[in-house]
Amino acid sequence: MDSSERNPVNEENNESGLQAQKGFVVLNPVAGEGNPDQIKDVLRSSLDEESYDLYETTGEETLPDVVRAAVSENTYAWVAAIGGDGTVS
Repeated sequence: MDSSERNPVNEENNESGLQAQKGFVVLNPVAGEGNPDQIKDVLRSSLDEESYDLYETTGEETLPDVVRAAVSENTYAWVAAIGGDGTVS
């Protein structure tokens, strides 16, 4: 991209309401044989904690509704799911 072109996702508070690169991370703490504390440590060491919000599933929620509500607020530039097949579907 030419430096004169604007990338709205990288602007702090652009007209779409997105904060620069802020993400929504969904973590299923009981998926597979993973260790949720270890996964959180990897997230913290890989991403600035201010650059994402972490949502841990409980199994009681309707996850598509949770994600839909989160992204409908135009706060997030990306969504990531960490868990098994059920977390993503």
